Amino acid sequence: MTIDQLKQILAETVREFGRKEWFRDATVYEKHPDSGEPVLEIKVNYVPILERKDVKTFAMKFGMVERFLIVDRNGKPAQ
Repeated sequence: MTIDQLKQILAETVREFGRKEWFRDATVYEKHPDSGEPVLEIKVNYVPILERKDVKTFAMKFGMVERFLIVDRNGKPAQ
C-alpha cells in the first residue's frame, strides 16, 4: 500500500466512526509491529460491543484486521 492509500483509509475511518462516543483515534499499519499483518487499530474508551461487526466489516473492506486499543483520557493505553 502507498502512503496515500493508508491516509485515505485513515480519513475514511474518521469519517465513519469519528462521531461515536467510544472512538478516540485510529492508526493504520501496513505491517503491524506485533503480528506483521495489515491492521486498522482503533483507539477507544471502551470496546463497542454492538458495533464490533461494523468495524470488522469496515476493516475487511480494505483487507485489514481490526484491533481495539483502550486508552485513557490522555490517549495512553489503559491498564
